[in-house]
Amino acid sequence: MCLCRIAGKYILMYYEKYLLKKPCRRSKRSGYIFIQEILQGNETRCYENFRLKKVVFVNLSKDLEEKYGLKPTRGMSINEMLGMFLMTCAHGAGNRMIQDIFQHSGETVHRHFHSILKAVSKLARDIIKPHLNYNDGVGAHKPCNERYLPFFKVIQLSQLI
Repeated sequence: MCLCRIAGKYILMYYEKYLLKKPCRRSKRSGYIFIQEILQGNETRCYENFRLKKVVFVNLSKDLEEKYGLKPTRGMSINEMLGMFLMTCAHGAGNRMIQDIFQHSGETVHRHFHSILKAVSKLARDIIKPHLNYNDGVGAHKPCNERYLPFFKVIQLSQLI
């Protein structure tokens, strides 16, 4: 009889610890609602959260979708993905902070952050180009330009010895 009570106690402890779980993200304000509030609200709020004006945010979202192949998922719009990415980059917010703000799991935040990162990397390849005179060593691109000395000065081995 005593053995049954001990076994029952351990089964109950196991049930309470591993099977009886409360949902962690239960806020009624989802990430979609958060993004809509910002995009339909004051311009300053958009800039404070994403470090972009609303027009730039919307245009970037459209460009990532149309030109760089970013697709919305069943549970998340491109605006929400972009909002999570920009908040992470602009404020250095961690995954857990973004989980709480947007009401998504850590795995979902991670997956969508990396999908946006891939699309932004494609965008960067199109936008970021070296100066035309970069390889000629003209002007600021001279290897021995005074602006960069002593930080990028070439040190010969004989000077070190």
